[in-house]
Amino acid sequence: GDKEKVGEREAQVVRYNLFLRGKVKLSVSVWLDAKTKLPLKRVTTIPDKGEQKVTVTETFTEFTLNPKLEPKTFELPKN
Repeated sequence: GDKEKVGEREAQVVRYNLFLRGKVKLSVSVWLDAKTKLPLKRVTTIPDKGEQKVTVTETFTEFTLNPKLEPKTFELPKN
């Protein structure tokens, strides 16, 4: 894909299509940081009825890899 800037970061753009249940086609573009290879931005376009589209834009500003999680995080609530 193309090379573009996201803020001050150099990024490589990857574009792909997803088919949900073989019918709904989602168009996705992801901007990957050229140095870290982590995602900086993702834009998903979802077709709606007729000619309309829904576009969702996500911008990633912080990543924590292998975070320390408390065991309590995985406890289910007791009813």
